[in-house]
Amino acid sequence: MGFPPNKRNELTLEEWDRFISGDLRSFEAIFDKHFERLFRFGMTLLQDEEIIKDCVQTLFIDLWEKKAQLSGVEHVEPYLFKALRNRIYNTYNAEKRKKEILTLLQRHALIGLKSSNDEDFNDTMQDQTELKILVNDLPLRQREAVMLIFFENYSYEKASEILSINIQSLYKLVSRAVDSLRANLNK
Repeated sequence: MGFPPNKRNELTLEEWDRFISGDLRSFEAIFDKHFERLFRFGMTLLQDEEIIKDCVQTLFIDLWEKKAQLSGVEHVEPYLFKALRNRIYNTYNAEKRKKEILTLLQRHALIGLKSSNDEDFNDTMQDQTELKILVNDLPLRQREAVMLIFFENYSYEKASEILSINIQSLYKLVSRAVDSLRANLNK
């Protein structure tokens, strides 16, 4: 014997179908119904209100933009929670990678710039030159990704649009670039 159907989920499925058909009111109803629960769930994964709010809002923006591709979703709430979890992990990992490369850049390119010691200054200039060479030696797509994310401060979403690749591919590209830079800087 199963449990009786959950009326809230049935209503959500009806709203979901209308949303997929382009009904803005259904989309707003889904947003209103799930935002707070998704936010609370997100806060259990990462205790940063701003990042979680951004992730939930971006999730709903992506849902609206890609609604035509969502017709196979049968269980709306689990889909939303899983999509948010993936978005939070991707955002966290992207921020972590960004901090790592910025630390690498600072350590190898910026340390000692304020020093008046000529030897320190020459070492720093050599580090900067080495870093520029290493970035320029990256494959074209990795170099483009690094430049957009770390030097031009684009979000991963915007950079993926500029490069005309999906966001997962961009994460992989940047990850490979950071690994390559780290390995070459430690030689």
